Amino acid sequence: MNANPAIAVVIPVYNCARYVEEALRSIDAQTRQPERVVVVDDGSTDATGRIVAQFAAWSKLPLTIVTQQNRGIASARNTGIGRCEEDLIAFLDGDDTFYPTYLERAATALARHPELLLCFMDRDVVDANGTFIRRDLDHPRFRAIDAERLPDGISVLTGNPFLALVPGNVIPIGIMVRHRAIREIHGFDEEMRFVEDKLFLMRLAKLGKFGFLDEPLGIWRRHGSNTSGAANAFRMALYDDLALEKLEQDSVRLGLTADELRVIKLQRRKNSAGLLYAASNEAHSDFFRVALMLVKDGRASWAGVPKACLRYGWRRLTRQSSEYRNRGRT
Repeated sequence: MNANPAIAVVIPVYNCARYVEEALRSIDAQTRQPERVVVVDDGSTDATGRIVAQFAAWSKLPLTIVTQQNRGIASARNTGIGRCEEDLIAFLDGDDTFYPTYLERAATALARHPELLLCFMDRDVVDANGTFIRRDLDHPRFRAIDAERLPDGISVLTGNPFLALVPGNVIPIGIMVRHRAIREIHGFDEEMRFVEDKLFLMRLAKLGKFGFLDEPLGIWRRHGSNTSGAANAFRMALYDDLALEKLEQDSVRLGLTADELRVIKLQRRKNSAGLLYAASNEAHSDFFRVALMLVKDGRASWAGVPKACLRYGWRRLTRQSSEYRNRGRT
């Protein structure tokens, strides 16, 4: 790889009117400017599109705006990737930001270390108002992965990130990835409406090594519209199970080891209780389908299903009573 690789930044946006200009300004402020920036508006219904267009009118960034019907963040990222020919692709969500040196630091790391497939960063996690919460990589499961810090300051995961990701994603999606590696795994799986980043990273983990910059070089903003919020607990659990199922089904092509397959099977069994709880607690319409699936797969016992059914019935009754009272007030 050449010493000055071309960089593209892909920014999927959906109803990010409050934050998207800040995200774009963080690209404009980079010490290493990208050769291309692709904003993919995934069917926003607020002022996101107008704000992006207004920014593009005065900015000198090589900005391409793509608008599509709402198909989810995996589809939006793939659409953006499809517009890029650059060596390296960085991903930034429309409500997050990069600090000014991120692109330069990550591209330099990948140019110096051709064995690395990607480079990610630590981030400052903040709330909707920008108040600091914690550092992203402080997660104990991430810190449990063996890593080596090289003389030039780049850290490399020497442990098995694939296994570390099985229980849940602990690697920020604020990453820069070699374009060829993205093509090799066929991008993001568009069937995944949630936890698409986990599946993407786990597939990449079977191709090569991950490097990271162990310092905050961006911001991850947590707010009520994040897909990882509590309101999406059932769908998060359902798609997490689907991600692990897809890895099992693709085990031969991916070259999964017997130990990796064993850990996946154990995690799917462990996750079944949480999936059943989330479906019943939300009184979700898919509750009975999920319960039957888990019993047929041998991942849930009949003993646990009656309790979940009672919870489902109570939650549904409570919801209907609330709706009835609200109609009475109007």
